[in-house]
Amino acid sequence: MIVSLSGIIIPLILFMILLYGMISKKEMYQPFLEGVQDGFKVVMEIAPTLIALFLAVQIFRTSGALDLLVSVLSPVGQLLKIPKDVLPVIFAKLFSSPLSSYPFSWYLIFFCASYFIFYFLQ
Repeated sequence: MIVSLSGIIIPLILFMILLYGMISKKEMYQPFLEGVQDGFKVVMEIAPTLIALFLAVQIFRTSGALDLLVSVLSPVGQLLKIPKDVLPVIFAKLFSSPLSSYPFSWYLIFFCASYFIFYFLQ
């Protein structure tokens, strides 16, 4: 039931918007184009950062530095019961989040404390 509902929800929303525009006799095409233009502006602002981040992560992986970092941090991960496959994600998250501009130690302390609360106190 949910699968069939999810397949019709977006066309239904679009139909409702068009129906509202026809009933209220409001212009719908021009605001749509303005929204598309604003969306493209946002994409053009974000795209260089995303491309640079993807490129940096790929270089880090290809060079073998990520594997070296994971092998160094594996004992700490085992101590905290963090799976080895999750360590690269944690490392990437540390440097790609907005908190990366703050001191690394505060973020690491927060992560470890929240992980402890979530994992050990269940």
